Amino acid sequence: MSLTIIGEAVARIANKHPEFVSAHGYFELDLGIVWATVQKDVPDLLTELSW
Repeated sequence: MSLTIIGEAVARIANKHPEFVSAHGYFELDLGIVWATVQKDVPDLLTELSW
């Protein structure tokens, strides 16, 4: 659920920060992609958002 919330937040700021990409796949879930996102992209996002 937390990744869903992050995805929705990214979609709202995408105009100001085009380096963030968001996509929805409602009927598919690739656990490899989810795990890679948790391991790399979420920490990178937190670093980018830290002021």
